[in-house]
Amino acid sequence: MEKIYIVMGSCGEYSDHITWQIAAYKTEEEARKHVGKAAERFSELNLKYHEDVYAIPKKENEYDAGMHVDYTGTRYYVKEVDLYHDIIEYRLMA
Repeated sequence: MEKIYIVMGSCGEYSDHITWQIAAYKTEEEARKHVGKAAERFSELNLKYHEDVYAIPKKENEYDAGMHVDYTGTRYYVKEVDLYHDIIEYRLMA
């Protein structure tokens, strides 16, 4: 089965926890590179806006244009997903 690797972002906790998709790659290595770049950029922004992370401007993280932040920070990870080419293939594999 072919796989794709989705770069995910998350922040918050309990009922305020949210996750979002950022990008998809054919290799886990490329997805992990993206995670590293997005996390590094968030760290830079977190230092710059340490007194008010909510003041980070939209699209300031070029590796995560839809970045969400809150007092818990922002985390990035890779999610592996099966890649199907049509619904029939999915049904046959299930």
